[in-house]
Amino acid sequence: MSQVFSAYKYYNANTRNNDVGDCVKRAISLALGRDYDQVGAELNKMKRALGAAAFNIPTVYNKYLKQFNVSPEPLHPTAENSVTETEFAEAHPSGTYILEVGKPKLRSGVYKYYVSDHLVTVIDGDIYDSWNSSDDIVHVVYKVKDTRTDFNAYDMSNVLTAVVSYIEEILPKYQDQYIDNLSATSNSRVVDKDTAQFFVRFHTSSEIPRYCEYIADRYYSHKLVLKCTPAVSEEENIAKLKAKCKQKVYDYFYNVKKAIKDSVTAQSPEIKVRFSDDRRFVASLPQWCWSLVNSVDIATDSYVEWSGVPKYVIYMDALDGDPRKEEDPEVRVEGDTLTEFKRNLEYYRKTFQRVNYDY
Repeated sequence: MSQVFSAYKYYNANTRNNDVGDCVKRAISLALGRDYDQVGAELNKMKRALGAAAFNIPTVYNKYLKQFNVSPEPLHPTAENSVTETEFAEAHPSGTYILEVGKPKLRSGVYKYYVSDHLVTVIDGDIYDSWNSSDDIVHVVYKVKDTRTDFNAYDMSNVLTAVVSYIEEILPKYQDQYIDNLSATSNSRVVDKDTAQFFVRFHTSSEIPRYCEYIADRYYSHKLVLKCTPAVSEEENIAKLKAKCKQKVYDYFYNVKKAIKDSVTAQSPEIKVRFSDDRRFVASLPQWCWSLVNSVDIATDSYVEWSGVPKYVIYMDALDGDPRKEEDPEVRVEGDTLTEFKRNLEYYRKTFQRVNYDY
C-alpha cells in the first residue's frame, strides 16, 4: 500500500538476536528475502574467492548483489544536493531498496561526506533496521526486483507452533541413560512480529558426575531463537526454520553428550588428580598417561600473555625405561598450545627426552 510518510520499523535479522555490526547481512537478507545465515555464508565465500579483506565491503557485496541483477546507483551527495533516508523513503512509497548511507561531517564550514558506512533496507516507504539511522545521508541506491507477495502478512505464532511441534517429534532420539524428559514447549513465546524463542528442556540422570558442566540441579534448559524472513511466505519460513532448528538441536545435544562422556571418563580411578577441571583435562589425554599424572597447571590467556609461561603443564611419574627415573622420578611436560603439549607428551613417551634437559 502507498504511504505518504515513511516510518522507521525495528527489524533485526540476526539469528542470535544480537545487536552487532552486521548491517550488510541484515539489509541484504531482508531485501532479497533470503535467510540471514545463508547470506552470511555466501558473502564470506565470495570474500575468499575475491581475496578481499572482509565480507562487508562494497567490492564483495556489489559482486554478490549482481547475481540477483541488483546494481549500485551512486548519488554523489554534496552539501547542496543530498537526501536523507527519510526523504528517500517518502519519495519512494512502493518498492524495495537497499541504501548505502553515512553521516555528514562539517570541515572548515563546508560539509564533507564520509564514505558510506552503513546499509539499510527500505520497503514500501518504511525503513527497516535494528537502529534508527533515518537522518543519515544516502550515498548509493540499490533497487531490488520486488518478488514479495504478502510482506509481514503472516502470524509469527503460527510459525513458532509448527517448528516447536516438529522439534518435539525429533527430540526422543536424543534421550539416553543420562538425558531424559525432553521437551520443547515450555515458555515458547513470540518476542515480536518476526522473532520468537523457545526452550529445549531436559533432565539429567543422578549418575552423571557432579562436576559435569551441563548439570544444574539435574535440570537444564537451552534457549533457541527463531528469526523469520519477512519477505518470504509463512510456508517457506517454516521449512527454513525446521531445517535450521534440526541442525541446532543436533549440534547442541552432540556437545551435551560429549561433555557428559568426558565427565564420566574423568571418573576413572586411574586418574589421580583431584579437581574436576584437571580430571577432565587428563581424561582428554592418551590413556597410557592417566595413572602417571600427579598435577596439572593450565595458565589463563592473560597470564601467559604477560609472563611468557607455557599454557599447558603437567607433572607425571617417569616411565619405566627412562634413564633419569632414579635420580629424577617426576617429569615435567609443557606446551604453549594443546597441539604442542600433546606432541611433547608423545615425544617423551617415545624418546624419554625432557623439556629443559634435552630441548
